Amino acid sequence: MTDSPAMRYILDPSTPLGEEIRRIAFEKLDGIASDLAETGPGRAAAVHTARKRIKKLRGVLRLIRQGDLGFYKQGNRALRDLARAIASERAAGARLNTFRALPADLVLDLPVTLAMLEEAFDAEHERSLSSSPDIAAALERTARLRADFVAFSLPDKSGPVKLLRQGVRASRKVASDQFRALGKRPSAGTLHEWRKSVKYHWMHTQLLRDALPYGKPYRAALKALADLLGEHNDLADLESWLRDTASVRLPVGERDRLLPVLVERRAELETLARDRGKAVLVIEKPGLGAAIRAAFKSRGT
Repeated sequence: MTDSPAMRYILDPSTPLGEEIRRIAFEKLDGIASDLAETGPGRAAAVHTARKRIKKLRGVLRLIRQGDLGFYKQGNRALRDLARAIASERAAGARLNTFRALPADLVLDLPVTLAMLEEAFDAEHERSLSSSPDIAAALERTARLRADFVAFSLPDKSGPVKLLRQGVRASRKVASDQFRALGKRPSAGTLHEWRKSVKYHWMHTQLLRDALPYGKPYRAALKALADLLGEHNDLADLESWLRDTASVRLPVGERDRLLPVLVERRAELETLARDRGKAVLVIEKPGLGAAIRAAFKSRGT
């Protein structure tokens, strides 16, 4: 199931904020349920789409979290559990795709590695098609979350301007602070956490596209930074699999040829990400509150 043009991941300033939050939540939750019902050849792509929808809905909750912390924690927990329930299936597919995206001549010279990745992916695919209590339970909690959104309303004390300003400023601050705290040799996990923060801030700029003064170049720069860190994370996961899970069965020659390639590419991506992070996250962005106020003035929640 793909989103129709009407399913805009953008908050419409002409509509009460609470209604817009529910609209996006219903679209994402219905899409997730449809994606995870897929059992045919498109299952892997559907799981990938479901994970993207989950992340986007968690981004919405994070944007308005100060309006109702209890609702945020409950909804975020339900979506996190669902993401974890399908994580192994998605990870197996991501590792296979990451390997196949390497230079073609390298992939052809590593037939055992490719066969093992395909075997792991097929095993996870079969497991996912069986009755998985984890996924079933997580989907049930997500269904309850949909019911919660039906009754959802923002408290009167949190007007849309204040709430949205707090949310987007907070996401930018987290991404900026994590960039400044990277140090000289950050772990793959540290870079992954930075990536998640950058992606949440990018989502918030998408949601507020009609209100923010920064425009398309700023959003594009955030997306490019998140993509660099995403590729780094995929390579780190593949490297970890090669060193641990596959180390017993993988021929030493294949492993020794592949690992340096992954290490070198990760170093390149880290350098690029640091440069982009400095350009997009260090310089302050003025005029945020005024822009949101102008877009959402006289609008209710």
